Amino acid sequence: MGGTITLVEGRNVTAPSPVPEKQSLRRSWKTTIAAGAVIGAGILLPLLFLAWLIIPSDLDFISDYSPIRYGLMAIGAPGLLVFLIALIDFVVDRRRNQAGRRFPSRVTWLSAGVSIVIILAACGYVTLPKLLRRGDVPPQLIVTGNMLRPPGGEFGLSLAFWTGKPTTNTVRWRQGGSERWQEWSEAAAGNRHWFAFPGLKPNSRYEYSVNVGNATAFSTPPTPPEGPFRFAASGDLHIGATRSDDYLPKPVLDAITDPTNRYSMFFMLGDIVHLGFRDDQWKEGVRVISSLSSVIPTCYLIGNHDRLFGGVDLFRDYLCPRASDDLRQDHFWRRIDIGNIHFLLLELEWEDHYYTAAQEQWLTAQLTDIPQQDWCIVMSHTFYYCSGSEEDGWPWWDNQDTIRRLVPLFEKHKVDMVFSGHQHHAELLQTNGVTYVISGCFGDLPDPRHDHISPASTWLHLDDVYSFVEVTIDKDEAVVVFRDRNHQELHRTVITSQRVAPEISGRRRGKA
Repeated sequence: MGGTITLVEGRNVTAPSPVPEKQSLRRSWKTTIAAGAVIGAGILLPLLFLAWLIIPSDLDFISDYSPIRYGLMAIGAPGLLVFLIALIDFVVDRRRNQAGRRFPSRVTWLSAGVSIVIILAACGYVTLPKLLRRGDVPPQLIVTGNMLRPPGGEFGLSLAFWTGKPTTNTVRWRQGGSERWQEWSEAAAGNRHWFAFPGLKPNSRYEYSVNVGNATAFSTPPTPPEGPFRFAASGDLHIGATRSDDYLPKPVLDAITDPTNRYSMFFMLGDIVHLGFRDDQWKEGVRVISSLSSVIPTCYLIGNHDRLFGGVDLFRDYLCPRASDDLRQDHFWRRIDIGNIHFLLLELEWEDHYYTAAQEQWLTAQLTDIPQQDWCIVMSHTFYYCSGSEEDGWPWWDNQDTIRRLVPLFEKHKVDMVFSGHQHHAELLQTNGVTYVISGCFGDLPDPRHDHISPASTWLHLDDVYSFVEVTIDKDEAVVVFRDRNHQELHRTVITSQRVAPEISGRRRGKA
């Protein structure tokens, strides 16, 4: 060991060499900026992610869906963890006064990096499936809006399909019995293809084909009250909720599409898919139901699962008629008229979150406008009166918010029937002259039990079986039939319209 020799009281002592001063790891301005950016992102990204979950109206329902709620809470937690680690690291470093210690420490750098990766992965999980839109969607018949309002009404119907690659297509159509095809070709290539059939007559048979393919036949509904009108309704297909592909049992599809059963329209009451941001689930959902929707005019209502993480855009592209620009741009409520039967389709996915002042004003105006002697039917995804049980502290039965805000309007204007999904069972309820129908579970697992039976309930079906509801309206009477997966009858009731003339109502009321 080197050193200097000094004389201490007659002795030679070799002094040790001085220890070099520890080099301070000074940061350049580039390192400072990089460190600030990484740590700032590691702290702020999770917090912004949590804010993004809470603020947008499209995601209000997350408190209703436990897997999403807890999963997102777990993803956002690294933000607080990184903040605490950075704070502790800073305080400990200052107290030890280790001026040469590397700061930020490797622990802080690693925590911030992990936080950033987790958040980016979470954003990618909910964003990329919506952007990577591969594959085709088969044609289906989408009801476009007001129609068949005499005199001279036409049936508003569009043919809709999607191609994975931009294409130009030709649609041919003709009325049954005619040998002459009419033809329409697209002017420019695109992915989204909508064709509005012009001048369709009521109660008539038609054929269509795409690019000179096989012809598909469909029928337009009759114009009540000249003839009976029959439709089917159900909800909660929930494509992607389970690994099973037994979403729609074949007997149900065959029965609804069978012309001898005379279904003029089908209403899907929301939750077509389980995760609205998954384009693959939307495509699978449309493919599953296309054997029905390609031959039966179909109306779709949006559900809370359909909206999840921007799924509303996919709903618009696949299921919203291009002819209704206001429907695509602003809202999803609309009115459909078929003779003396009027359908009011509401945007109510979960509780009353989307029941805005504008929608309330529109609904009031429509209810006031509908003639007193006509049928008035309301449809929405969420329910009003309903039996159910408590889930995650939430009472899933008689929905006090929708009852408080909408039921008084239904009763004041004598709405005849109100159809809903959201709950996965079939039920008939009646109170103050209004009949409420929980349509049944069309695809996802049925509800296993119910702890609370609504006082308005007159019939409830809880067996492990999929179901839908069939309604036949003839003049002032409606026959409501609940059917199971094999098209077998579960329950039947007859409802007399409370909006008909008093003398007719008094004569018929005993049949209800």
